[in-house]
Amino acid sequence: MSGRQEGLGVTACEIMEQAQCYTSTWSSVGGLFDHGDTLTRAQDEETELRRLVERLAFERDSYREHLRDVAKALCPDGQAVIGMLEEQYPEHLRRGDA
Repeated sequence: MSGRQEGLGVTACEIMEQAQCYTSTWSSVGGLFDHGDTLTRAQDEETELRRLVERLAFERDSYREHLRDVAKALCPDGQAVIGMLEEQYPEHLRRGDA
């Protein structure tokens, strides 16, 4: 796993590295290099990948809630909009139907 500092958020690179570990291990289940423990290792890799993705989603949701609190403080009438417009995303992150 990458040597990221403790307390920093999950990165896309970290998730991609774990996804590679997960898929690589799953592809070895029942193969020539399976010494009887590969299925367990693959399930552990899947659990770690799921933990990273859930952590990223939690961080996103937490930031969103903090932004809503700031918006309410700045605009008590509730007219502030939190979030990004589709055109504000970099091209490679935009939805295909936009």
